[in-house]
Amino acid sequence: MNSRPEFDQQHFDSLYPKMKFSRRGFIASSLAAGFAVSAGPLMAQTAIKTPADGLEVGDALIPVVGGNLPVYFAAPKKPGKYPVVIVNPEIWGLHEHQKDLCRRLAKVGYYAISLDSYFRSGQLWKLTDIKQVLAVANSLEDEVMLADLDALVNWVELQPKANSKKLGLTGMCRSGRTVRGTAS
Repeated sequence: MNSRPEFDQQHFDSLYPKMKFSRRGFIASSLAAGFAVSAGPLMAQTAIKTPADGLEVGDALIPVVGGNLPVYFAAPKKPGKYPVVIVNPEIWGLHEHQKDLCRRLAKVGYYAISLDSYFRSGQLWKLTDIKQVLAVANSLEDEVMLADLDALVNWVELQPKANSKKLGLTGMCRSGRTVRGTAS
């Protein structure tokens, strides 16, 4: 039984600029094809699992309009204030891969935190229909998403291991668009 979500070419094509099919276009389309094959939330049994030894990790809920924003954080266990990296998730929300990215960043000296931007709509990583996931993810209004990020930064400023004066933001999938938008 195939548990992969149905692929939607129109949504996929919208992620890439129009290009002529040249050698460069072939390489870009090959990368895109690789993305298409791997699109979807990682399966728990195949995800990298960075151990939390030497780290402080945890879940928290941050009050925001419409509920409590779930977050996951990781930081080196040794004393100190560490530069912050916000790991803005893909359309699947906060799942194990996002948490693992936080642990990897903490292993190299960052206070890393990820959030579930889509918590108001349920657990998107459990959905199997990509059209449904995209519809839910694309319904998140920029104003709401940015307000959630503001609340997260305010919360991070109160954390003893976080140096919020040195703050970075990274994002995957739809959140890559968010990162680009907040940087300008």
